[in-house]
Amino acid sequence: MKNYFKILMAMVVICLPFALMSCGSDDDDSGPKKTTYNWELKDTTPPSSATSEAKIAAAQAEQAIDEAFYLKFNGKGWTSDKSTRQFIVTGGTDLTNDAAVKIAFNEVVLAFSSAIRSALPNGAKVSVKRGKTTIDETVLN
Repeated sequence: MKNYFKILMAMVVICLPFALMSCGSDDDDSGPKKTTYNWELKDTTPPSSATSEAKIAAAQAEQAIDEAFYLKFNGKGWTSDKSTRQFIVTGGTDLTNDAAVKIAFNEVVLAFSSAIRSALPNGAKVSVKRGKTTIDETVLN
């Protein structure tokens, strides 16, 4: 029984420093908060009865919109991906990030040309979301 106790104490002495190091309050391996957002286009596809030219113009308008958001969000230092229409904001809080995203979103939307807007079907919309929370949404024409 004495040997068992000595072995147990030896294990405690060996493991105790590791337990104390991993319980430190300044231990944060996750790094700064990362918040994922998406921009979404709605009702931007012309009806099947539309001309080929109208369908091509709408597709080009969608590409121009994606490019504008991609450039703006990356220009803000956020990591953006056009193919998924997603970007990540590092740091901040949901409240401060949402406010910054809303401002950037509106700067992009206000800069859309009349050619982009008119190429899309009536009622076409663009929105930006954090998860299921809509940060902002606007009708494009």
